[in-house]
Parts: sequence; C-alpha cells; structure tokens
Amino acid sequence: MKTTVHIDSETPKSLDKILSPSLESRGKVELQTKVTGESFQVEIETDGLGPLRGTTDNVFRLASLAQKITE
Repeated sequence: MKTTVHIDSETPKSLDKILSPSLESRGKVELQTKVTGESFQVEIETDGLGPLRGTTDNVFRLASLAQKITE
C-alpha cells in the first residue's frame, strides 16, 4: 500500500531538516521525503493498512510539533 502525505508550509526545508532523521525506513515501512515549492512530502509504502495508518498518523503528529516549534 502506498500514500503520499503533503504538508504545506512556509518553511518546507526546515521541516525536512527537522523530520527526516525521525522518518527512517525500517522493516516493512519505506519512507522517502521531498521538498517541492512550499510543500513537504513524505511518500510511504507498507505491506498493510495498519502500518500505513500508524505511519501517516506519526508523520502528521511530528509535522504539527515541528511547525509549532519553528513558528
């Protein structure tokens, strides 16, 4: 299963710098980060719905915290 999480930000490069170390591919979850324009993107690929849901939830939580810290 695949999905891409797009997070609009005024400082997407800062989000990439902050979040990339925490978003490492491990086991059955593959993650790739990208910065495009004013968007930070995380591509997620897993073998099941449970890991996909958990990973997207973690990405949103980490991104929300990072944006609050950088404001």
